[in-house]
Amino acid sequence: VAVLALSGSTHRGSIDRVAADAVVIRRVQDGRRVLLSIDAIVGIRHVGDGHARSIDRLAGAVTFADILAELSEDRPRLAVVAEGGSQLMGTLVFTGLDQLTLRLDGDGDLLTIPIRAVDEAVVG
Repeated sequence: VAVLALSGSTHRGSIDRVAADAVVIRRVQDGRRVLLSIDAIVGIRHVGDGHARSIDRLAGAVTFADILAELSEDRPRLAVVAEGGSQLMGTLVFTGLDQLTLRLDGDGDLLTIPIRAVDEAVVG
């Protein structure tokens, strides 16, 4: 699939996981996982002979915050695209119910971001 995001980016790969409010794509070119807020997806293009299927929100399922919390145990590097297109890079150090904390590349400052403001997060 090719997932078109509000930020203007296109992520090509396979759908790895569907959460109540997010989709995880495993990118073809480098195997990295991309977490996308459902609200940040413009469309999903089914390339080649892929079969079209809908991505329904799953009531009571895992959420974007749950996936980030799982990831925070390993403290991965994240490239985050926030609402409005702001791009941030750093190490994920904490995920709460409604926020995440990054140790920013460069100066090492900590930045807390509301999860609702995150459109995309590329792991690795």
